[in-house]
Amino acid sequence: MAAIRTQNLQKNYGKTKVLQGITLSVEDGTFWGLIGKNGAGKSTLINTLTGTVLKSGGAFWIYDTPDRELDQAKKSIGVMPDVSGLYGAMTGADFLKYMASLKGVKLTKNDIKRCLDDVNLDVPFDRKIKEYSFGMKKKISLAQALIGEPRLLFLDEPTSGVDPESILHLQGLFHRLHQSGTTIFLASHNLNEIERLCSHVAILDQGNFRVNGEINEVINRYTAVIKVQIHCRVPDNFCMSPKFHFAKLIEATADTMIFEVKTQEDISRIVELLVSCGISIYSVSPQKTTLEEIFLK
Repeated sequence: MAAIRTQNLQKNYGKTKVLQGITLSVEDGTFWGLIGKNGAGKSTLINTLTGTVLKSGGAFWIYDTPDRELDQAKKSIGVMPDVSGLYGAMTGADFLKYMASLKGVKLTKNDIKRCLDDVNLDVPFDRKIKEYSFGMKKKISLAQALIGEPRLLFLDEPTSGVDPESILHLQGLFHRLHQSGTTIFLASHNLNEIERLCSHVAILDQGNFRVNGEINEVINRYTAVIKVQIHCRVPDNFCMSPKFHFAKLIEATADTMIFEVKTQEDISRIVELLVSCGISIYSVSPQKTTLEEIFLK
């Protein structure tokens, strides 16, 4: 079943077309990473799918519920938006209680403490949100998104502006949520984060998807050559024979050889040939194209 399905989804602000006919299917239980330059439409897409802004055209469905009936699906959704919309005059505890009430959930003091612990936020219950640091506001925004154990979670830049220790904690939390079956749709500028955590990726460019799909398939699709770094003991008299015709040696030192090949199978062929030449191999490290390289192309 698709958790999110869009068909020719459009959003305009006056004459500016921000989303230009997006079509996408996000299967239940997947972890999607959404990347794009500033102004590409990432936040607009999330805000449209969660009902914060109204579409200009096309259609979308949340678990088969059409966008015109989105309120019926909202209890299964958790949304972490931009923190600028938080209620600064409220305490964190009161804010969580209020957001929980909108979902029909009652929170006890222990529930609130658990919510704060989940996002690694250590703050007195009576401190007002306007006194929070930027990173703390990020965490309280995430905490409210998790209330009610939503089936589908939208995250807009959840770890930007957060300290490194908390980033690791939150990334571990996202991984556990995904493993437990939560569908996650995450917009982030952190490409390493997306490459490590997500099962799927979509690159938004000028209001439409330039790339989208299962992350390993996307990387394989854009990997024309694979670099293979081999740590080994290279004899002084070693010479590349014609048997290595399928590989290109681009660097060689006394203890390292780097080849370029076209397929995974070529890697094992290189290893077999080197061993047959009497070379002792200590490690083999293939290096495919990264998401960063795909994004910058």
